Amino acid sequence: MHIHKISNFPIRFLILFVIITSLVIQETIGPINTAVNEKFLQAGKKYLGVPFVWGGRSKERLDCMGLLFLAYKDITGRDWRELSVLPSKLVASGKLGKPVKGLDGVLKENLKVEKLKNGDVIYFLVKEKVYDTDVPLVNIDSIPYWVWHMGIFAGFDSNRVALCLNAKPGDKVVIEPLNDIYFDAIFVTRFGEPRDEIIKNLQKLMADNKPIFIYTIVALCDNKYQGIVPVPPELGNGDDPKNNLYWGASGGVKTYFKKSNEWQMIASDTNISKNVLERCIFKRKGKNIYLIADAYRGSAIKEAIFDFLCAVAKDTILRFENQLMDGADLDFKNGVVAQLVCYVGHNGLLDFSLDSLPEPAKDKDPKDVIILACLSKNTFYDILDSLGGYPLLWTTGLLAPEAYTLKSAIDGWIALESGDDIKIRAAKAYNRFQKCGLNAAKRLFETGR
Repeated sequence: MHIHKISNFPIRFLILFVIITSLVIQETIGPINTAVNEKFLQAGKKYLGVPFVWGGRSKERLDCMGLLFLAYKDITGRDWRELSVLPSKLVASGKLGKPVKGLDGVLKENLKVEKLKNGDVIYFLVKEKVYDTDVPLVNIDSIPYWVWHMGIFAGFDSNRVALCLNAKPGDKVVIEPLNDIYFDAIFVTRFGEPRDEIIKNLQKLMADNKPIFIYTIVALCDNKYQGIVPVPPELGNGDDPKNNLYWGASGGVKTYFKKSNEWQMIASDTNISKNVLERCIFKRKGKNIYLIADAYRGSAIKEAIFDFLCAVAKDTILRFENQLMDGADLDFKNGVVAQLVCYVGHNGLLDFSLDSLPEPAKDKDPKDVIILACLSKNTFYDILDSLGGYPLLWTTGLLAPEAYTLKSAIDGWIALESGDDIKIRAAKAYNRFQKCGLNAAKRLFETGR
């Protein structure tokens, strides 16, 4: 895969026309799902009353898929045209969530609506072939089923009737009883599941007192080899970790964590490899949590970003032969698994392209990812999606990627806070040091897709 730099921002149904009589139902009061699911539902509700028009993809006219496309655009900031209009490919892409076990192809008579959650994407299936260019979405009891309609689960009314937000053929965008829509079976996808699993994994590791690892790659600030606004020479020497803006300076990762009351530096070493000039290991006081930070030579920023993506894609990191850190009661030569992977530094994807991406490991545990680099959401969106990393914190604009923001986000992560809470933490820390205003800082950071 060829990943383009920022100048090439990614610019990325069918339904059978059936008229079904229905009732427009009152506001939903159903169970609350993950933040992303809820945002998706609320985004879709903004289009209530928009007329149904076949192929509609605007605020003035929508069909069932157009409703989902615009809701997706609203919560991600992405171009809806990156989504496939073929249901099978749309599901496979995972951009509208992952299949929900037990709801990934269930007959109408076997459907337990209590398993649905607000914001779930519902694919309504029929036995009849709907469109020649697509394949059946699922086979149930060896019988193929095709998608004919789509909607968003909208909770329950006061009588516990399951509701669906959808662009109703021949009518408009409505919320109506799920069973008023014609279908033989449904298939459901859901946002937010990866983070739920991450939290469960962390809770188990903490309960069992097993070590938890945070791996941070720092691309040293470099006036010569990076497309940055030049900083004073002593701060922008990418071969000098000791004085570098992102490492040894007061806001650098090594210095800031070393001076922190919550963290203790238990080991450090230099010249780890050709590209890694220094490695530090910090232990969270009173907890079995370790932060491993690598300082990459500024001129090796491309390698730093690729190695960061490798850490996201695979379960094992830090495979340095015969590498045992003095002072740390941990042997790293066989590698460790990081539950949180971070990148700090200049966004090199603004300057160059990657010719390839690492292959994601099969059946790996999902992990959180923090990218403190300018415009990281725009440039890393598709990459993280393909590698399975969950964007716990990334950015929508220009920023100073310094360690006070990183530490604040990590504090929230250790406390098992939600992505939204961690975003607020990061914004407060950034505003405290940069004096940019809290609202401006909040707009700078995003969590999730």
